[in-house]
Amino acid sequence: MDPHTIFITFISLGVGGILKGATGVGAPLIAIPALALIFDVPTAIAIFSIPNLLTNALQAWRFWPHQRSRQLVWGFAISGVLGISIGTYFLAILSPDVLQKSLAVVVLAFVTFKILNSTWFLRRNIANKVAPIAGFCAGILQGVSGLSAPISISFLNSMKLERQEFIATINVFFTVTALPQIMLLIYFDILTLTLSFWSTLALIPVLTFMPVGQYLAKKWSNKTFERIIILLLLFISIKLLFY
Repeated sequence: MDPHTIFITFISLGVGGILKGATGVGAPLIAIPALALIFDVPTAIAIFSIPNLLTNALQAWRFWPHQRSRQLVWGFAISGVLGISIGTYFLAILSPDVLQKSLAVVVLAFVTFKILNSTWFLRRNIANKVAPIAGFCAGILQGVSGLSAPISISFLNSMKLERQEFIATINVFFTVTALPQIMLLIYFDILTLTLSFWSTLALIPVLTFMPVGQYLAKKWSNKTFERIIILLLLFISIKLLFY
């Protein structure tokens, strides 16, 4: 990589780290579309694969005691593993242009849902029953685009969970699906030895900027973060569509 590419990549990962530190989720929402603008979707997913696994495992362990429903957590996460196998297969066979445009559509769908359904509420007893379906669909989306957020985050947001339970639940899902995703990326020759090296280095900006996000979370409201995220995602998705 040339110095300019390394700098832009560092900034993209750093912004993702800030978001992760502030909200417990969302690093791929910023990092993967931004990296896809520099490289392509499979390369972006490969570069973010190791930071994705380790940062989510860290927060899953930290917030583990805040789980309230094992049925919700494990039904959601285990079905996600099945979905991610299907999604990663399509990642390996679809053309880069199709993947890039699909990623843009996925991001726009998430933004639209957040804007139009901010008050939608899903009762816990219903959520426990549909969690495996939501997890399976989120896993497919995670595999093919690197982003499960339009389904995973939207699903859990609709339950209006407390912050600690939300972070515990979503990070178990991300951790449980991240390891098989890495194995599948290696199997399909997407995560090569070279990209594994860059993915390991990608931990540096993500971990460096996570404390910045934790600090800002004390200063800014969740609404402020949400508005910033929406604006960033709109910009990135438009760039992906017309890049």
